[in-house]
Amino acid sequence: MYKVLDKNNILIAIVNKKIDETKSKNFLTSDEMSMQFATFNLKKGEEIKRHVHNKQERMIETTAEAITILEGSMKIDLYDNEHELLEQVTLNKHESIILFEGGHGLTMEEDCHFLEVKQGPYDQENDKYHF
Repeated sequence: MYKVLDKNNILIAIVNKKIDETKSKNFLTSDEMSMQFATFNLKKGEEIKRHVHNKQERMIETTAEAITILEGSMKIDLYDNEHELLEQVTLNKHESIILFEGGHGLTMEEDCHFLEVKQGPYDQENDKYHF
């Protein structure tokens, strides 16, 4: 796991290339962040006790987005908030990224089956713009 920061030390993304199998629960984000991101390595018979999440009002200023590659590979261009290219990351099967700030572009390096999760609700007209 590594973090991509811009020149102002703003967190742009967290890239997870390998699940840490030494930890049963590995949170890659702090509790204060707008989206939580973790990997789990649990043994047969282990449980996460049944629960519900309490309703809480939250203030979210930007949309965080997580991508996990199920099959294939993709290249992700990561940009800072001024639209300057910071880094290119290639993700392969079982690798993931969570995007917090800045911009990004996705190019499929192979046929790619992936899972994307982001905060909602999604406003088709106002949620993003292309640069």
